[in-house]
Amino acid sequence: MLQQLTLRLITTRLFLNFASCIMGFFAWYVISESRTITAEIPLAIYFDNLAPESRIEAPEHTDVTLQGTKNIIQKSRAIGALHFDAKTFLPGRHRILPGPENLLLPTAAKVLNYNPIEITLLSL
Repeated sequence: MLQQLTLRLITTRLFLNFASCIMGFFAWYVISESRTITAEIPLAIYFDNLAPESRIEAPEHTDVTLQGTKNIIQKSRAIGALHFDAKTFLPGRHRILPGPENLLLPTAAKVLNYNPIEITLLSL
């Protein structure tokens, strides 16, 4: 009796439509999470060890093109930044190319492109 009722319930049109929607959503979620995407995100620029008598004129952020899964790109948007050690800079104009040591990103994020950063270090 219970077996017959269960069989009738799971073969109804409403149940099959509902189950199809749930399975479709699950399949879409799994496929979209593992798919590699490319996105351009802004990264904040920070300068460490700046002498008190110095001032840096630089943009607040720079755009970086990253490749990774959707989850990695979202983490990069949340925690991504560029850090530079300012004690090695001499006064004047500088064009900086960020390297892997300057990027604060998840390790799975692949950097495809970034623009050089132009700064001016002024001694007061």
